[in-house]
Amino acid sequence: MDPETHHYEFGPYRIDSTERLLRRGDELISLPPKVIDTLLVLVSNSGRMVEKEALMQTVWPDITVEPNSIAKNVSLLRKTFGDTSDEPRYIETISKRGYRFVAIVRSSSAAVDERASPPVPPVLSYYKVAVAVLAVGLGLFLTWAYFHDRSLHSLVVLPLADLSPNPQDFFAKGMTEALHQPR
Repeated sequence: MDPETHHYEFGPYRIDSTERLLRRGDELISLPPKVIDTLLVLVSNSGRMVEKEALMQTVWPDITVEPNSIAKNVSLLRKTFGDTSDEPRYIETISKRGYRFVAIVRSSSAAVDERASPPVPPVLSYYKVAVAVLAVGLGLFLTWAYFHDRSLHSLVVLPLADLSPNPQDFFAKGMTEALHQPR
């Protein structure tokens, strides 16, 4: 199953559920991750009440938190949106029960293809070209070295000398004779 990217738009705001970014027009609004989680739960349930308990279990699935944690997140969202609890334009408090996202939300989704490869940065392409050029150059050099002047059939060996503190002349003379014998 391909994951889907959901974009939620409300008022001048847009949130991307995959990138987890909130924008107002072109301006990026920085919010803590759990506040973004709270907003995503509320926006994805737009028009419906989300109970405090369900909200806490969704935002903090593995730990137990105080109910005021949700209240703090909602308060920060209201401050970000310029909203109030007395006259809510975005988030309505349902006393002792939960919250409802009251603004009109436009939702769009697009399937993300997991098999699609990310664009290759230009630097990576330059490395591939450099490696290819080096490989071709090495191949040409080795080919030239193999076929170049294959008529060489002999090797000159100068007489060997024993330079040890106790010279044994017979060894150096014997090695020199063995190397000079024709094959």
